[in-house]
Amino acid sequence: MTNKPIYIFDAYGTLLDLSAAARKVLSGHPDKVQLLAEVWRGRQLEYAWTDMALGRSTDFWDATARALDSALVIAGLDSDMSLRERLLEAADSTDRCNTLAKSTVLNRASC
Repeated sequence: MTNKPIYIFDAYGTLLDLSAAARKVLSGHPDKVQLLAEVWRGRQLEYAWTDMALGRSTDFWDATARALDSALVIAGLDSDMSLRERLLEAADSTDRCNTLAKSTVLNRASC
């Protein structure tokens, strides 16, 4: 076992808001938004932590997609593959620059 430091940065709410993607895409299923978003985010973290614990490198986008697959099954929305693609697209196209510009770390000129 090594004593190397581990650095964790949680981009959720700063760079990536899965609940916003769920609200945007699931307008036809408003009763499923909260469940899908919570499971999606929870699984995303679980996959990243598990990979880290096993000493495997984690691709953030891969963990996000795998987590969405689980969330869609749990929410009963896994039969529509176009829904999966729309959710991933919405998650990838969140307005990160506007969110970051509001932080104290970056200003609008950085975007």
